[in-house]
Amino acid sequence: MASPQIENGYTRIANEIMEALAKVRIPGEARQVLDAVFRKTYGWNKREDKISLSQFEKMTGLARPSICRAIKKLLIMNIIEKKGNSKSLFTKRGNDKTSVYSIQKNHNDWFTLTKPSTLINQNANVKHANKKVNRTLTKELHTIDTIQKKLFSPNSDEIRMSELLFNLIQERNPNHKKPNMNTWAIHIDKMIRLDNRSVEDIEKIIRWCQEDEFWQNNILSTSSLKKQYDTLWLKAGLNGKQKFKRFDEQGF
Repeated sequence: MASPQIENGYTRIANEIMEALAKVRIPGEARQVLDAVFRKTYGWNKREDKISLSQFEKMTGLARPSICRAIKKLLIMNIIEKKGNSKSLFTKRGNDKTSVYSIQKNHNDWFTLTKPSTLINQNANVKHANKKVNRTLTKELHTIDTIQKKLFSPNSDEIRMSELLFNLIQERNPNHKKPNMNTWAIHIDKMIRLDNRSVEDIEKIIRWCQEDEFWQNNILSTSSLKKQYDTLWLKAGLNGKQKFKRFDEQGF
């Protein structure tokens, strides 16, 4: 009979992280791999740790192909980070790749999936509902693949605005960790396509918030920029009157 005791070791995870995880749909195998990363990092009071595929196999009981798929999903969802290239170690079992993994603490940059149960009307005709739900679920369950395929070109407005924000942040803090620019670009893309923000206005807000003493410490990602955009616009009182040098005139 198992009888776990905290005296034998425990993993310290911030409540904010646990609350964020409760809102995220993570496929079963990916969640197993994520728990293994938590155990190997936070479980040893580390920010990051080297983890081999054989260690993942031992901790999760999953086959290596399943582990690789799970890691890929977690990276796409931006819940974990993988540093550097995998190093191959030759063992008795063959090639065993080892990489450095860590948890992405900024949960605002995680990608979430819509809960599929809300898509079904329990009282609807089952045959009709199945066709509709299958189409919707297929779309929802392929959200990760869609995100992966949506890569922005280096000269796109989405990447340029993301780099602008990062460069302005880095001017104040040279040690600020460089984010996944494609991840940041997705939030800019949503601002343009879904929120109907113009690229010119987005650039104005980026420059204004990074000059403001309060907001420069609170807008440290494109996700927070998107979330606070309306507030920033009102606080800035821009209305198209302020003059800023264009992005391509700044040299970055």
